[in-house]
Amino acid sequence: MKNYTTIIITLLLSCELMSQGGIELMAGLSNVSNRSEMITPSGMNHHGYFAGLDASFNEGDMYLLLGGQYHQHSFMPQKSAEYFSHDHSMSWFKIRAGLGFNLINFGKNTRLKLKALGSINILTNYPKNLLDEPYNSFNSSTAAASASAILEFRRIGIGLEYEHGFFNAINEIKETEFDFWNAFLAFRF
Repeated sequence: MKNYTTIIITLLLSCELMSQGGIELMAGLSNVSNRSEMITPSGMNHHGYFAGLDASFNEGDMYLLLGGQYHQHSFMPQKSAEYFSHDHSMSWFKIRAGLGFNLINFGKNTRLKLKALGSINILTNYPKNLLDEPYNSFNSSTAAASASAILEFRRIGIGLEYEHGFFNAINEIKETEFDFWNAFLAFRF
């Protein structure tokens, strides 16, 4: 965990020094599902939380983004939405890059923003002894594409993001991609 904190702080400082557009810090709740019924049965999700940042590298109505996120979720699927208390958890670190768009300005202080990002999702921790073969051999990283909408008032925003996984999360098992739904608050500076 100390190494990931160091990476996040270094990324934050580097982005602040190089960016012209600014940095957006975000935190919120996350629901994850796997496309395989063996991992996430119908009607269940892996609930959790996340925190992250996106740095914009230019100003205007379309801008480049580089960011990162840290996610922690329940490893075992749940029907009830327990976001912060897990007996067994899995952790992800995501490195993201893409474009942001100022879609609609509702006056001087309010706007609707959209983001389109690709990400490398690194699975940093999961309990290896809870699942039977072959479902206990997770790949160390996957890739995904995400789209988010953020309604921003001054420097504070509320957003919703969907992330679609591309690669199988479990080694040599097809259709085991993870998809994420994130609801969050953001602060831009």
